[in-house]
Amino acid sequence: MTGKTLHLKNKQIVVAMQDQNHPNRSVKDRTFHFNYRIMYTGRYSDDKSEELHSIVVKGKRNENSAQSKRHLYKIKKMYTENVIGQYTTNRWSESLIIFSDKYFEKEYKRIEQTKNEPSKLILIKFDQENKRNLWKEIRTYSTKHGTKIINDGNEQNIIYYTESFVKTQQTLLMFRLLSKVFILTALFLNSIFIMEIKVESEIPSYKKKQEFLRCMGMQKKERKALYLLEMQSVGMISLAAGIFMSVIHFIACLLRMEKAGEVNKWNFTKYWLVACLGYIALELLVQRGFALYITRKIEGGLKDEEKCIRS
Repeated sequence: MTGKTLHLKNKQIVVAMQDQNHPNRSVKDRTFHFNYRIMYTGRYSDDKSEELHSIVVKGKRNENSAQSKRHLYKIKKMYTENVIGQYTTNRWSESLIIFSDKYFEKEYKRIEQTKNEPSKLILIKFDQENKRNLWKEIRTYSTKHGTKIINDGNEQNIIYYTESFVKTQQTLLMFRLLSKVFILTALFLNSIFIMEIKVESEIPSYKKKQEFLRCMGMQKKERKALYLLEMQSVGMISLAAGIFMSVIHFIACLLRMEKAGEVNKWNFTKYWLVACLGYIALELLVQRGFALYITRKIEGGLKDEEKCIRS
């Protein structure tokens, strides 16, 4: 299918994890390597439950059991690929496992002799005009005559419809985008609300300070700059904390996704920078505007610029 030669021997395997966004990237995550070391070839069904339960104990692979040793493989390479298409966001279900030719032939002959075992992969390209009707016919046929799924776990489905999955992916991506926009908007409005409450409650004390500084001889321009700095400092502290947490989250996501072979560093960094800088610019703009409004409000309360109360 790909023209690649992998030179596998005995029970060596290569795992190609289907990924439409980040193909040809090495997967270094230990969790994936640990779980793919032990695999059962064939359909997961209740008649094999005892053997399967000896392999998986409390959700974890058990390499020490006698049954597990029969299904223990040596992973030569694990990487992301897009050979047969990605039909799930669950990275465990649709991976392509490549065996050595000799081992594959042996397992395929065993599986082919059992009627209830799926043994073929068929790709159908529908005619654009009749694809919906053809899809309904294939789905009906699969339901009536196809392989039945007994254990509804992480095994592959029987049939896939590309158009349906693409629409689902688009909906999922839109939901993720809107949820992130909602969180950013909520944080932004929350920071403005907190800043407004704090500054509004301190207006009387700001006015007294203004009177004092004016009587001490400080110029209006200098007083304005001082109060702009003081009022914006509250928002700047929260903004700095937010940026720090964003950087930590960015680094953690980058490391996690890099191990899973999911990330394009430049694109991920570019989008993060655009979102981060956009948020910072908007936050600073609103903080500055609000601080100017409060400063004018304070200055407007000073009736006589020349008169000072002396004791």
